[in-house]
Amino acid sequence: MDKEKLKEMIKQIYALTDNGKNLPPPTLEIVELGETKYLNERGYEDIETTLLLAEAGLYDNPTHGQNIRKMHDLEHITTDSEGYLYFKDKFVSRRSGDFETIFGKRKLEQLQSKCLFLERCKIGVTSFNVQFPFEFMKDAYNRDMFLDLDKLTRGKSIIFSHITIDGESTESHGYFMSGHIPEKVVKYNEHQLAFNQLYPENTHCTATVNEYVFNNGGHTPQDATQKELRQIELAFDALCNRCVLHKSNSAEYSWEISPEDTEDAEDDEEMEM
Repeated sequence: MDKEKLKEMIKQIYALTDNGKNLPPPTLEIVELGETKYLNERGYEDIETTLLLAEAGLYDNPTHGQNIRKMHDLEHITTDSEGYLYFKDKFVSRRSGDFETIFGKRKLEQLQSKCLFLERCKIGVTSFNVQFPFEFMKDAYNRDMFLDLDKLTRGKSIIFSHITIDGESTESHGYFMSGHIPEKVVKYNEHQLAFNQLYPENTHCTATVNEYVFNNGGHTPQDATQKELRQIELAFDALCNRCVLHKSNSAEYSWEISPEDTEDAEDDEEMEM
């Protein structure tokens, strides 16, 4: 593989495709891999093909990037009609699964947080950088998230609950709520209703509730605010690794889900619309 030739081909591709904006996201991912030298021979051949197609004007009228809309009203995060995700108009990920649900919103908040972190580190926000090098930056990212939480909660201790829900043969989902969470709230909050809709065939559910206190100087713990909850989610790994959490309570609830539970959730959604 001729590295100098590869570098020149990528430079030409960007020049012919409005700095890569006209490239379909899967093709752009390969070009970005070439920039970071994470290419095999097959990838090198793909770059050669991409350059030929760019020179032929194939990418002059891209179909991606149409009908752009914001996701969950999150700043800088948008999607298009083909299901690609963008940060400040730069392609960063493929949309999949349940991004329209409340669980999807949490995933997008994490994606947004990673992109903003890369910006602060003066690292280019690309799909490659968001997915791969981030593994090598995890410790620095966790430290940043912890420091942001420390600023929010300075001088007080907060209490929150981490709830994990799953059913037979379904993907488990975790979320955070403020303060102590009774069984009734666990069974009927918006996260559980969204879970019922995601897995309508599921007939049994189990929820594990772990209640934590983050002691940050205050004597009497206060229920976490919504802003603090969002930051807790981003900083949770760091909180666990730093041993600054005290588990104050733990409980497990199991129950059967009737078809009416899912139907009620759908009815509620229709009424909101």
